[in-house]
Amino acid sequence: MTLDLKLIKKQGLTIRQYMMLQFFYFQKSGENKDYVQQYGRVPLTEANELALKGWLKINSFMGEDGKVAKKVELRDKARKLFEGDEDYFLKWFNLFPLKTGDRYLRPKDDDTIKGRALRKKWNKHFKGNADKAKRAIQVLEAEKEWRRRNGKFQFMNNAETWLNQGKWEEYADLLDSKDTQIARLKDDYR
Repeated sequence: MTLDLKLIKKQGLTIRQYMMLQFFYFQKSGENKDYVQQYGRVPLTEANELALKGWLKINSFMGEDGKVAKKVELRDKARKLFEGDEDYFLKWFNLFPLKTGDRYLRPKDDDTIKGRALRKKWNKHFKGNADKAKRAIQVLEAEKEWRRRNGKFQFMNNAETWLNQGKWEEYADLLDSKDTQIARLKDDYR
């Protein structure tokens, strides 16, 4: 793992605080399993300091054992630190064809019940992994182009199926062939 020390300093964080925020961020995606073993438990005083700075939200509640427990949630400010401001879901959503023939492939708007359900599925697969999200968008572009060229657009999966069945992995080879074709075309014009 590499740390952007300038970014950490600019945000007014210590390295330990940054690592704590990263722990809470990746905890949501289930990628933090070894964090506690490597870095130890999170001190409540530092978590409280991050809450005062607006990075975390700490709620107290009664645990099953009758003791007061703390629930820590990231605020949007902290999510943006790791995800950036770019909304890859919206890029993918707007790139996905609305309909083919008389069959709808995605909702008209992302702020509908089905649109929000798609965002939830998208986040399940891509949240916190901008490279994977960008790759999925590139794969969708390549798939659309391939279907358009080969007259197979009517067989395109709807957006929910595309996410559920991991079509960004199935059609990833289209990116490789697309890059190869572009390279060949450039060579032909030299």
